[in-house]
Amino acid sequence: MLIAVREKIASFIGVNDVDEVVLMPNASHGVNTVLKDFIWEEGDVIVTCNTTYRSISRTAQLISDVLPHPERASTIGPRAVAKNAKFVAVVDAIISNPGALPPWEVMTDICREFDVWSVVDAAHAIGQQPGKQLDQAKPDFWISNCHKWLFAKRGAAVLYVPKRNHHIVKSSFPTSCMYISPTPNFVDQFKWNGTVNWTPYLSISVALDFRKCLGGECMIDKYCHSLAIEGGKALARVLNTKVMDEDGRLTAYMVLLVLPFRVATDFDAFEHNVFTAHYDDNGCGGQRYRAQI
Repeated sequence: MLIAVREKIASFIGVNDVDEVVLMPNASHGVNTVLKDFIWEEGDVIVTCNTTYRSISRTAQLISDVLPHPERASTIGPRAVAKNAKFVAVVDAIISNPGALPPWEVMTDICREFDVWSVVDAAHAIGQQPGKQLDQAKPDFWISNCHKWLFAKRGAAVLYVPKRNHHIVKSSFPTSCMYISPTPNFVDQFKWNGTVNWTPYLSISVALDFRKCLGGECMIDKYCHSLAIEGGKALARVLNTKVMDEDGRLTAYMVLLVLPFRVATDFDAFEHNVFTAHYDDNGCGGQRYRAQI
């Protein structure tokens, strides 16, 4: 049953070889697995952004703190760090907050041109970016949550690692009883690496069927994108403000409203049992709203 789910999701994301796709609980779990499986050496560099999801940027910081001194960087510049240093860049397919849509495929092309490993944090991408073909985009690693926009049950995520990079992911997390040293057996390790509830993984298949009965990816995309654009404008009028992405070029199904005050970040300060995803940029607050069918 799990193999059937992997076959179905591999086809959905444009991956021809099902053994390049495995299932796991969530995107943070997947990015951690990939980053911690690199053999880090002094002089190596992890590239993150100021919009990298916090648990992922903290993972990069942890690696920098406890392993042999990889350097954290915010830009990919001239390689003055070490002659044979490896560069690993965390690239967002969709930035979680403020919900913007960066040109991640172009960014992975640039990484490939400069021999930088691309780890694509696509937590919000699957179900929100129709028609993406990973065999064509060729990221080195790509991880997405199926329980966000694809409608699967929490927690269920997909990790794509092309066979050319299976030697990097030496171990699942936690390490499986199927681990064989030193031969990488990528798929086998993710079949069973601890007791989990398999129901969320199996729900991916049902979620994909449900999307078809709604009219398919193009119809869902057209509706949700339009709802995000028009809904954002309507909210902006009510609140006498504006949306961050006024021409809609960086908007998929999430829209950020600019607020004329700093957003409180102390969770204890909320008195009404209501929470919205918020963003703070140089003292200007913003709130993220999401459009869905």
